[in-house]
Amino acid sequence: MDLQVLLTSTSFMDTPGKHQELLARLPLNIHTKRGPLNEAEMLDCIAHYDALLCGDDALTAAVLQKGHAARLRFVSKYGVGLDKIDLQAARDLGIPVTNCPGVNQVSVAEHFFALLLAYLRNIHTEHNEVQGHGRWTRLTGHEMFGKNLLILGLGRIGTEIARRALAFGLQVYTFDQVEITDQNLKQQIQPVHDLEAALPDMHFISLNLPLLPTTKHMLNAERLQRLRKDAVIVNTARGELVDQDALLEALKQQRIGGYLTDVLDVEPMPETHPLRHLKNVLITPHIGSRTFDSVERQGLMAVENLMKGLNLEV
Repeated sequence: MDLQVLLTSTSFMDTPGKHQELLARLPLNIHTKRGPLNEAEMLDCIAHYDALLCGDDALTAAVLQKGHAARLRFVSKYGVGLDKIDLQAARDLGIPVTNCPGVNQVSVAEHFFALLLAYLRNIHTEHNEVQGHGRWTRLTGHEMFGKNLLILGLGRIGTEIARRALAFGLQVYTFDQVEITDQNLKQQIQPVHDLEAALPDMHFISLNLPLLPTTKHMLNAERLQRLRKDAVIVNTARGELVDQDALLEALKQQRIGGYLTDVLDVEPMPETHPLRHLKNVLITPHIGSRTFDSVERQGLMAVENLMKGLNLEV
């Protein structure tokens, strides 16, 4: 068997575990390129591979068409988000695409609180002051307890955030088209039906929606205008859920309290990214699900999906 597979997920490559061991045991020729690869990079190499084990690479219609015309027959997406893949083109070409739902929600939910707590208690700033500059600068922070949290998107990650938020003593509100099914949560959290009316009362907003045409710029200029001056937005989903131009204006004019994000509209972040040097912004490089535990779970599922798609056994 001479099956050629391209692996581009850096989380998969950089984190040792059972997922790497399983992949190594398969009768495959594995080629690696550090993603995410843009459309031009994918077009340059796609014709050489029977399958992909990819991250957030640009699998556009043009890329998939070129791959299909050569030898591409299966795409195994490491991770959950499929917004970088033209799924309609994949369906039209008969190329199956799988992803890894239900394996990263704990890690991402914990990262949400890591970001929020670090920002509210100035952990990142204090660390730089003490260890970077040798200064004993004592800043005054804020508590989470008793504040209002609005979760936009109550899927697996949003649900995990809600459970932990209740333990922290937050008042939890949710906005989603899907009805809450967890009866225990249903009794403790408040669904929001009028987003515009609810926004002015929210101290914290968690973005946990998939990126779709209907959710792009979910937080637009008008909705950002409605927020409290001390409101903090936490984005562990996709950068394009927020209108960046409107966000920059709101941050620069200090019309909102802060923006904490694990995702950007362009990744990896260019040095000139406009959010980079703003003091009321905290950025991490898309590491919400990058824990040894989560990477191994996602990696194993991605490899198992690949095995099924290519009819392989160990």
